[in-house]
Amino acid sequence: MASNGNNDKSLESWIWDAACSIRGAKDAPKYKEYILPLIFAKRLCDVFDDELNRIAKEVGSRAKAFKLVKHDKKLVRFFLPLEPKNPDDPVWSIIRKLADKIGEQLTTLLRDIADENSLLKGIIDRVDFNATTHGVRDLDDDRLSILIERISEKLLGLNDVEADIIGRSYEYLIRKFAEGSVSSAGEFYTPKEVGMVMARILDPEPGMTVYDPCCGSAGLLIKCQLALVPVPTTDEQDKIVENFDCLDQKLSVHTRKQKAYTALFRTLLQQLMTAQIRIDNFDLSALAERDDGQDVSRYDADD
Repeated sequence: MASNGNNDKSLESWIWDAACSIRGAKDAPKYKEYILPLIFAKRLCDVFDDELNRIAKEVGSRAKAFKLVKHDKKLVRFFLPLEPKNPDDPVWSIIRKLADKIGEQLTTLLRDIADENSLLKGIIDRVDFNATTHGVRDLDDDRLSILIERISEKLLGLNDVEADIIGRSYEYLIRKFAEGSVSSAGEFYTPKEVGMVMARILDPEPGMTVYDPCCGSAGLLIKCQLALVPVPTTDEQDKIVENFDCLDQKLSVHTRKQKAYTALFRTLLQQLMTAQIRIDNFDLSALAERDDGQDVSRYDADD
């Protein structure tokens, strides 16, 4: 399957290029309304590709994988009703190759995805890319086509980017566009440094529940979980580096430390994934469980 991404480009550079592609069409603060759903859709398509490729290795081809997934949609995280004519082409290519009535077709495709996945309702299908104001398209097809092409430049699969790609993109857009306006980005999201300080002040303990009445991207709740993870002391970090020394004496000091810090990060990530994090009844850690008895945004420090 051909690659359609250039992952050498940084997240910030990639998002900024996408924003610049529709500069002038909308006020800067509203760019994210068009960019984020497309980033989300690209992430869904690339992860769906990863899962199809995994199944294809077992059944022999992507064509068979598509048929199998249609029959049992539980085999994948989110089933996408998108299938290229050539099953070996990326799923995103269906969106990338739109050439006529792009806004109308894109809106329909995203709504079809939401119809197949109740958890995505009201998330990926909120924007009408064919909307007009006083009879004029808010975002014409030419600019939309360029935006889609910019989004296509980066692979967003399971092994390509961090899991919180949507949250990072959202925060970057808010921060970036607030720099050129009279408003402050802090009015819309809490900078990660401030969030970590707040989490340290709260000093959560196992068994406690943290409630965030202004929860948006769950940043504060995630940081409360991070606050529970003990930070290795300098001696402990040096010990880990020494262990890597024993494994491979030929590695440079810089490479050994990189590997050690990667191990620390993976341990941290593993602990984070066991947390119970809920936003408006949506359990991020389970992706399939609902808590209909409560309408809160909270983090349960049970693990």
